[in-house]
Amino acid sequence: SFQGMQSFVRFLQTAKGGYDLYRFWMDCEFFKDTMLGLDQVENVAARTRLFRDIND
Repeated sequence: SFQGMQSFVRFLQTAKGGYDLYRFWMDCEFFKDTMLGLDQVENVAARTRLFRDIND
């Protein structure tokens, strides 16, 4: 639920490095969702660019 997720985020904000871990998790989920259907060779550049954006 949305309320449960908000409680979890508040909990992570109190843990050392917890909120950074949450942000990394959200970036990974975004990357995974964005990559669905991008297995063709012509999409490798887009996939690489998005992966590099996560690393920045």
